[in-house]
Amino acid sequence: MAKMQSLGIAELAYEARGEAIRLVADARSGTMGVGADSPDMVEPLKECRDITAPRFIHSSMHGVFYRSDAPHAPPLVDVGSLVKAGDPLCVVEAMKMLSKIEAEYAFRVMRVLMKDGDVVSPGVALFEVEPIDA
Repeated sequence: MAKMQSLGIAELAYEARGEAIRLVADARSGTMGVGADSPDMVEPLKECRDITAPRFIHSSMHGVFYRSDAPHAPPLVDVGSLVKAGDPLCVVEAMKMLSKIEAEYAFRVMRVLMKDGDVVSPGVALFEVEPIDA
């Protein structure tokens, strides 16, 4: 607390999953370059992202997960695969219909979280990924 006061910080807030941060300058100290009434200093940041936080690709539907689009075919992606937007990632079978789940942005596959035959539902994480510049 003494260190914060010596730096002119009267308040510090942090939220991990809600992605918010709040710093408030001590108006009496005058040591911070931005005034205490600055909108950037009193409102939580809404678009702050933790670039080290894991990202996941989720299932968009109920069904059975398959890593390949045909029996005995190699997986569409594997750990370490570099994927670009539009590339197929896996197949989800529902009512005898096969639906490919495609990448929405470029990334590297860090982990495959499902096995062939696993039942998935909307929102279930299928892959852990690391975004890359395409």
